[in-house]
This record gives sequence, C-alpha cells and structure tokens, in this order.
Amino acid sequence: MFELKKIDKYFLFILCIGLIFRLVALFKVDAALDSYTYLAAAKSIIAFDYNSFRAPGFPIFMIPFFLFPHNYPLINAPESKIVLIILNNPNLIITAQITSMSAGILLIISSYFVFSKAAIKLSTKEGKITQNNAKYVGLIVSCLISFSLPFIINSVQGLREELLAVLILIIFYYVIIKEKLALRDNLFLALSIALLTLTHLTAGIFITVGIILFFLVSKLKFFKFNNISNLKILICLLGPLISFLLWGWFCYVKFGDPLYSLKVQRDFFKDTYNLDLSSINNIISALINGIINGIPLEFYFLFIFNGIVFMLLGLYVLIKYIKQKQFLFIFIITGVNFAYLSVFMAIPGDLRLLLYFFPIIIYLGALPIGITINDSTHKSAKFMKYLLIIFFLTYSFRGLKNLGFFSYLFVNYFSEIIYWLFFLINEGSLLIYLIKIRNKFILKILK
Repeated sequence: MFELKKIDKYFLFILCIGLIFRLVALFKVDAALDSYTYLAAAKSIIAFDYNSFRAPGFPIFMIPFFLFPHNYPLINAPESKIVLIILNNPNLIITAQITSMSAGILLIISSYFVFSKAAIKLSTKEGKITQNNAKYVGLIVSCLISFSLPFIINSVQGLREELLAVLILIIFYYVIIKEKLALRDNLFLALSIALLTLTHLTAGIFITVGIILFFLVSKLKFFKFNNISNLKILICLLGPLISFLLWGWFCYVKFGDPLYSLKVQRDFFKDTYNLDLSSINNIISALINGIINGIPLEFYFLFIFNGIVFMLLGLYVLIKYIKQKQFLFIFIITGVNFAYLSVFMAIPGDLRLLLYFFPIIIYLGALPIGITINDSTHKSAKFMKYLLIIFFLTYSFRGLKNLGFFSYLFVNYFSEIIYWLFFLINEGSLLIYLIKIRNKFILKILK
C-alpha cells in the first residue's frame, strides 16, 4: 500500500503554499499584454483558422482551459470580432492567466521529481546519495520556486515562461538522467522538444544547439562518463527540425514568408529598442554589446533574485564537478542560451528572458544543501534547521525592489531599510549554515 513519507508531506505542504501564493497573485496581478495575443491565437486554433504570428505551442496548451463557461462569448465570436470581444470582456483574459498558473504549479511538481531523480544519480566519497537526501534536493528546488516572487508574478500573467521551464526539465530528465528509454519515453521526449520549439522558436533552436555541442564535447577523453545515445541525439535533432520546418511551411502559406514570426520579433526589437539584427555588422555589434552589458546584467539578475551566497555555491558546484555529465550539460545549455540572450538582455534587460533557466540553475545551489541536510547527530542540528527555515522564509523578499509591481512600496527610507534587512538576513542565514556544515560537506563532497 502506498505510504507518504515525511519528505513527501513536506512537498505537499510546499505545493499548497505555492498554490495559495499564486491564487492570491491571480487576483492582484494584471495579465501581461502578450497574453492577449496568446488568447486570440488559441481561439483561432479552435476555429481551425490559425492566423497568429506566434508559434502555437502555448496557445495549444491553453485550449483545455477554454472549457471554462465564461469563455462562451469568445468561442462563438467570429474571427473578425476576437479583439473586440476580448476588450469588452476583460474577464476572458483570466483563461490565459489560469493557463500560465497551471504551468507554474506543474513546474513546482516537476522540479521536485526531476531533481530528486537527478541527485540520486550522483555519489559522494561516502557512497551513493540516499533517497531521502536526494528528495531533500528536489524539495529545496521546488520550495525556492514556490516562494520566488518572479515565478509567482510571472505565473499569473498569462505568459509562457513556466511552460518553457517545465519542458526544459523534461528534456533534461530524458536526455541526461534516465539512461534507457522505452518507446513511450522516446515519444515523450520528441513531443517535449517539439513543443518547446513551437512555444519559443529560438529557445528550441539554441537548446538543440546546446545538446549537439554537449554530445560533441562529451567525446573528449577529458570526460569519463557515457555519452548520450545516438537515438537520443537523433530525436533531439529531428524534433526541433521537423517542428521548425512545419511552422516555416505554415508561415509561407499563411503570410508568404517562412521566417515571418522571427521577422515580426526582429522588427519589434528594432522599432522598440533600436536593436537591428538585419546585417552581419549589426549582429557583431549586438554581440559585443551583449558581452559588455548583457552578460553582467544576467549575473546581476541571478544574484539578486536567487541569492549571492546561494549562486556562488552553485557556481562552485558547477565548476568543481564540470567533468560530471549533469553539470557539463547544465553548463553548456545555459552557457549557449545565456550567450545568445545577452544580446537582448543588453537592451530591454527583462527578467523574463532568463526565468525559464532559473530552476536548473537553482538545482546547483540546492544540491550541497540537500545532501548534508539530514543530520540529527550534529551538535547544533536544531539551530541549523532554524537557519534554513529563516533562509526559505526571507527568500520570498528577494528582488522585491527590482520588480515593478512592488515599486509603490519603496517610497520612503523605512521601506528601503526593511527590504535590505531581509536581504541581509537571507544571505547571512545561508552563509552561517554553510560555515557550520563545511566539515560535513568536505566529507560528503561529490566524486
């Protein structure tokens, strides 16, 4: 008979808290402007007349949520009246918000299971990581995502980032963590990477580039692990390629240009931010600007929203154990995508551009905490638990000042002082915890 273990009960509690935070945000945070285009795109799929420049991945994910009764006016509206119906019925946009919120809940769940499985694949000098400690790793990642303000707010704005993050975790699991795949697993991997491409074309392209680069680099004698199978690499190549070609063919038939959706995005950045990528000289100039201004901003966002001490811990794990399969994959995938995204980070500097990579980066910092957390023999075990509780509770305040939704709170010095006090408590609690476990961590260091 199935029995919930203590750690699983902790996870259910975290999931409930994450759901409550997102339900509160659902009624406090307005939908983003992009969500209206996704809503209209989903309606056009139902009408069998897709006419959006956006790739259909997120609108397809949205379709089951059209079963809510309040969508009746939209479903029955003629295509020429969609925009008018949405504008006259603002309650319709909640469909897009509930869709992204559902993806946010899926992200909390998938983070727990994927990273628990990932951690148990590793071993320390003391031997294999126990199932309990592996679950603690997954628990920490899901907890931080559950409490993270950027994820809470973004997940109720009717946007695609949470879905992208879920798909990246699924790909990470099937490509790296699960060694042998049955036919069903291969089909699920193919569908996941195809949906990723059709949700965000450039994300699909550059994650595929990262997987190919990982496959090639893994062949070097420097790395001792088994490479991913030829079948997996074939699926990772064909999934995005077929999806991209089918979408290109659709755009050619519908709009007369196979690269129409990419052209719309390029024109948007040109008109809005004066970022012109129409020539080699302009691309080179944008790349240089990305290196100088975009990459530092990427690290700034990582440190502000995830923690300076926590991210330094994650970077230590990544660099120290780069020879291991999981960490090399994370390094190459995030490196390739962060290099590309730096071009756009240098101009609008939007957190959304990076958000869907946060879970896999948070895993790096969660790993050393998770494998050392379950030690009741430590002379100050109770104090250590309190330190972690303080860290998790104050984590929700990270980046509060950097999110436009909360800008009204910072109108006086008192609110500034309170914010930085929580910031320092968050950093200090984790730092003291790491100092306390340093000897144990050295013993349990990863192989």
